Amino acid sequence: MQKQKINIVWFKRDLRITDHAPLCAAQQAGIPFVMLYCFEPTVMEHDDSDPRHWRFVYQSLQDMQTKFDAKKVQLTIVHNEVLPVLLAIAEQYQIVSIYSHQEIGNFLTYQRDIAVANYCTSTQITWKEFATNGVVRKLKNRKNWQKRWEQTHSSMPVLVTETDWDVCELESSLMNKIQGPQLPKSITERNKNFQHGGETLAW
Repeated sequence: MQKQKINIVWFKRDLRITDHAPLCAAQQAGIPFVMLYCFEPTVMEHDDSDPRHWRFVYQSLQDMQTKFDAKKVQLTIVHNEVLPVLLAIAEQYQIVSIYSHQEIGNFLTYQRDIAVANYCTSTQITWKEFATNGVVRKLKNRKNWQKRWEQTHSSMPVLVTETDWDVCELESSLMNKIQGPQLPKSITERNKNFQHGGETLAW
C-alpha cells in the first residue's frame, strides 16, 4: 500500500503565524502538511532551561491553536524527542519535505539538528531551513556585515495566506504512539507573576 505523501512544518522558536517563511513554503508546496511542535525532554531538562521558558512556549502554542481553530486546522504537539517522532511518522506516511527556521540555540540543539539532517539525507527527505532573526550562520568573518544587515531588514516579510490550509491530522493510533507524557502543571498552568506568551499579546 502506497503511503500518503506529506510535508512537515517543524516549529521551534518561531511560534507565530505572521511572517513565517517555512509555513508559507508548506502552503505553496501542494502537499498536505503537518504542523509539528515537540517539547523535547532533553532540551527541557538542559541546565539553560527553566519551566518559565516552557510555560511561555506552551501559552504561545495555545494562542496559535486558537487562531487555527477558526481555520479548522490542528497543531500537532507532542512531548517527545523529534527524531523518534519523525521515524514514527515515516512508518505511516511518506515525508517529502520538512520546513523549519534555523535554530540559534545551544550545543544540544545543534547536535539534534545534525542528527535530523543525517536522517533526512539517509531517507531522501528534503529539509529546507530558513534563516531567522537576521542571523547568518557559518560566517568566518564580519566582512559585508552592514550590507547583509540592510538586505535582511529591508526585505519584505513572508506572509502566510488565509486559504491554503491543507493540514494533515495524524491518525489517532500514531498520535498515541508519539504523544509522550503529559506536561507538568508548572508549564500548563498560568503564573500571574510572569509575562503571558503568544503572538496576540506580542502584537
